Amino acid sequence: MAKFNVTDLILKIDGTAVAHCTEATLTINQDLPDATTKSSGGWAEHINGLRDWEVSVAGLTDYSASGGTQLADMILNRDNAEIVFGTTTSGDVTYTGTCDASSLEQGGGFEEVASWSGSLKGTGAITKGTVA
Repeated sequence: MAKFNVTDLILKIDGTAVAHCTEATLTINQDLPDATTKSSGGWAEHINGLRDWEVSVAGLTDYSASGGTQLADMILNRDNAEIVFGTTTSGDVTYTGTCDASSLEQGGGFEEVASWSGSLKGTGAITKGTVA
């Protein structure tokens, strides 16, 4: 099994890599509605329900670069954007979809590096592909 350094993992919003990103997490969910009946023999059963996805991302604040400012712009303008989550290594898996920014938090403590974090909520399907 091939392994890679997570430093190689990038998040692009509308084609621009998020600058000074320190972490990014893609979460894909599926509802599993209960379908248990008396005929289930005492075992829980379910059906495959609605799917959704979201990305959590964090980084260091730099107002002259992309990053937290991209999420702020999306929220302030009520815009959505295409994201690409993956590496730039040929043959690696990527995930692409359209999302809305659902939250942005910026701050920092005294004598600390200013940072930001936020969430992007997918609208519609996310597709799995590979880097050409």
